[in-house]
Amino acid sequence: MVSNIQISELKSKIEKHLSASNGEKDYREIAICWEGYLAALLDVDLISISDHENLSDLLPKIDNNPVVQIFTGV
Repeated sequence: MVSNIQISELKSKIEKHLSASNGEKDYREIAICWEGYLAALLDVDLISISDHENLSDLLPKIDNNPVVQIFTGV
C-alpha cells in the first residue's frame, strides 16, 4: 500500500500537471491519463478506494472517459 507521503506526492503531481495545462483538450487528456494511472494503482491494491476517490476528485470530470468505461466494464 502506498504511504500518506506518496499520496501527497501524487496529489501534488496531479495539481502541477493540471496547472500547466493549456485548455480544455489538455484537461481531457490529463484526466484520461491520470484516471488510468490511478485505476491501475487501485487494481493492484497499491492505493485504497478512498485514496482513489480523493485523487480522482482532483481531476476534471469528462464525458465518455474511456478509462471509466474500461475500469467499470461498460
